[in-house]
Amino acid sequence: MIEQILSDYRKAYQLRSVCFRYLNASGADPSGLIGELRDPETHLIPRAMMALQGYLADFAVFGDDYDTPDGTAVRDYIHVTDLAAAHVSAIKLLAEGHEGGIYNLGTGRGYSVREILAAIAAETARNVPFVLRERRDGDPPVLVASPKTAERELGFQPVHSDLATIIRSAWSWHCKAHPARRYKNQMVGAVRFYRDTFGTDRQQEQFLLAQREARASEARSGSRRGDRETATTKRVNRPKRYPTEAQ
Repeated sequence: MIEQILSDYRKAYQLRSVCFRYLNASGADPSGLIGELRDPETHLIPRAMMALQGYLADFAVFGDDYDTPDGTAVRDYIHVTDLAAAHVSAIKLLAEGHEGGIYNLGTGRGYSVREILAAIAAETARNVPFVLRERRDGDPPVLVASPKTAERELGFQPVHSDLATIIRSAWSWHCKAHPARRYKNQMVGAVRFYRDTFGTDRQQEQFLLAQREARASEARSGSRRGDRETATTKRVNRPKRYPTEAQ
């Protein structure tokens, strides 16, 4: 809708404008200080990395029976640094008097979900834990951009959007944004396992959480008992002091 409105205003009132159609914006700033951070997270790469770091216990791959080489959906991924460069080019284009237009920002090629997970494993030396689920309604097997107009009019050339660079920069960011917390992930995973196994009965979750509290209480009691025993030992072994003639 907005593309059509801007196109009409461009013709009727000479309002110059640029519309960008992002494909899958991904990666992070090369400094590792700026990256994706949203709640809830919905994008594939950050969700996979959050699962590795212990922030997600329900990371899923939706469908492995698509008409693609490995059965998983294929998408076009564009690095945020290349997107930023395209915005600068668009401003320059408009400043030169160009009327603007509508541009796809992508690479023209796609990667499957399994290829993404394999690239993450190669970068991190760890396999991403996931469960396989049914396809989601409306998800196309392949979604890839044609960036030819952007290449021709903006001089757009993605130079950071190879998969290795996307994954490396994203991992650098997520190691800072989501430092590893494995124990919490194990507890959340256990709760969800019981919930999925026994249904949504909240008693199962309460039972598991009560078990955790009981173990923690035992650990604290044992620590206090150990402290008392140490103090008793120190009192028993303290040498007696006898008055001397000089005193």
